[in-house]
Amino acid sequence: MLDATKTRDRRLKTLFVGFQDQDNLGLRYLMSAATKAGHETGIETYDRNPQSLLDRVLREKPDFIGFSYDDCPAGH
Repeated sequence: MLDATKTRDRRLKTLFVGFQDQDNLGLRYLMSAATKAGHETGIETYDRNPQSLLDRVLREKPDFIGFSYDDCPAGH
């Protein structure tokens, strides 16, 4: 968990993650706000195989990862 007292004046590297079959509009709003606040942002989609997501996290080592998750099957 991030300690706000230690990160308040520091630019964070953030990664927002959402399932590829979703619109991810909420994540894009959060990403926009984080960018406007001066943080480095990125967005990644994932599917049933999370390997590309894991590779990116290991490569970029973000300070913060935000996930959007919907457990409702498509069409329901």
